[in-house]
Amino acid sequence: MGLWAGWIIETEKRRIEYLEPMSSIKTYANQFEIGVMNHGVDVSRITMIFFNQVPTKIYDAVNNAGEQRIYWENGKPYVIVNPGETVWIRGFSPKKLIERTIYVVKIVTIKGNWFQYPLQATTAPLNATILAINTGLKVPGDPSKRIILFAPILQN
Repeated sequence: MGLWAGWIIETEKRRIEYLEPMSSIKTYANQFEIGVMNHGVDVSRITMIFFNQVPTKIYDAVNNAGEQRIYWENGKPYVIVNPGETVWIRGFSPKKLIERTIYVVKIVTIKGNWFQYPLQATTAPLNATILAINTGLKVPGDPSKRIILFAPILQN
């Protein structure tokens, strides 16, 4: 009986959309990043993500190749996840997400399907890229030296 039920579930997963989050929730204060993979055969449109029944605001989504997957319709965002694709979704939570806390993550699609998983929050490392701009200007009094501006670009 268990084998039969497993076959029905596997068939159902392939037939409809089936989304699954990857690993954990990366957090920094009230911002988050979560990877979502589409194991189904249909294109999925994610309209909302909840943490412990609290709605979040999605502001960005990219796939592993860096292509944008967020689109806007009537001022509301939705995220496209193609079959077999992983999309990294970034957003804001109205409450600060606490490291090592397990949250019930609920992903809702435009078709009315929802997928719910317990995931642990981990603090995301802060990435810093340094941008160097050669101004072409020479240092007064020493023409062999140039003025170069440096600016850190922070991402989490």
